[in-house]
Amino acid sequence: MLRFILITLGLLPLWGYAQPLQLKYGVNQQDLNADGVPDLIIRTRWDNQNAHSYDRYLVALQRGNEWLEVPLENARESAFATAEGADCITADDMALHVGYRFYLHHGMLEITRFTREWVEPRDDYPVVKTIFRLEPGEVGLPGQTPFYFKKLKAEKLKQRFCDVRDVIE
Repeated sequence: MLRFILITLGLLPLWGYAQPLQLKYGVNQQDLNADGVPDLIIRTRWDNQNAHSYDRYLVALQRGNEWLEVPLENARESAFATAEGADCITADDMALHVGYRFYLHHGMLEITRFTREWVEPRDDYPVVKTIFRLEPGEVGLPGQTPFYFKKLKAEKLKQRFCDVRDVIE
């Protein structure tokens, strides 16, 4: 009963539940790996003056005086981006819509990626929800980083959407 009261009053963190992070554009400081040190999520907007602009994210963990960029899954680049478009059509070089939500779960960063493939012009498409969790990597192996986002699970949502932002919001 005391735990419930403290959670209700906001005096005790919800360690068993994922807490959504509200990211502003620019630098967002937050402890992302439960080590007590503030880390960074940098959110930028790449505006190309049309409906196909997108957000880019970079996650960096602080270790001593160094900043370590954390790749999503086995990506070569650490930065990852949304894919957006008007009328459910993305830019020519992108065949899908992509959006992200960020959470802290047991003090560790989790990222949920929503993707919707584009095959032909239609109003709605199946969306795949993929969850990644920040995990330590195997340092010393070629191509490995001290941390990475491990894919935990993926599922196709039953409801269909035109724009993945409708799922996220």
